[in-house]
Amino acid sequence: IEQKTQELEQSSQTIQTLQTQKAEIENNYAQKLQEISVLNTSLEEMNNTLSSTIETNAQQKTELEIQIAEINQELQTTSQNLEQTQKEKETLLEQNSQKQQELEQKTQELVQKTQELEQSSQTIQTLQTQKAEIEREYAQKIVELNANIDVIVNDLASIKESKCWIYTKPIRDLQKVMKI
Repeated sequence: IEQKTQELEQSSQTIQTLQTQKAEIENNYAQKLQEISVLNTSLEEMNNTLSSTIETNAQQKTELEIQIAEINQELQTTSQNLEQTQKEKETLLEQNSQKQQELEQKTQELVQKTQELEQSSQTIQTLQTQKAEIEREYAQKIVELNANIDVIVNDLASIKESKCWIYTKPIRDLQKVMKI
C-alpha cells in the first residue's frame, strides 16, 4: 500500500505539475492568442493602410497621367503655334523683301523720272529763252512793220489828198479791207 500511496502521491504531484504546466500553457496560449489578436489587428491596420496607400497612389498616378497628357497637349499646341509663328515670320520676311525690292524699283523709277523732269525743265527753260528771243524779234519786226505801215499810210494819205482817181482807188479798196 505504501507503494501505492507513494505512486498515488507521485501521480498526484505529477497531476499537479501537469495541471500547473497546463495552466501555464493555457496562460501562454491565452497570451499568444492575445498577441495573435494584436498582430491580426496590426495586420488589418497595415492592410488597410496599404490598401489606402495603393488607392491613393493609383489616384495620384491617374492624376499625374492626366497632367502629363495635358502638358503633352500644351507642348504640342505650343510647338504647332511656334511652327505657325515661324511660317508667318518667313512669310513676313518674304513680303518685306518683295516690298523692299518694289520700293527700290519705285525709287529708281522716281530717280529716272526726276532726271527726266530735270531734262524737261532744262528743255522748257531753253524753249522759254528761245520764245523770249522770238518774242523780242517779233516785237522788233512789229515795230518795224508799224513804222512801215505808218509810212505807207502817210504815203496813201498823200495820194488820197492828190485826189487822183486812179491813185485813190487802191486806197479806197485798202480802206475797205482794213476798215480805216
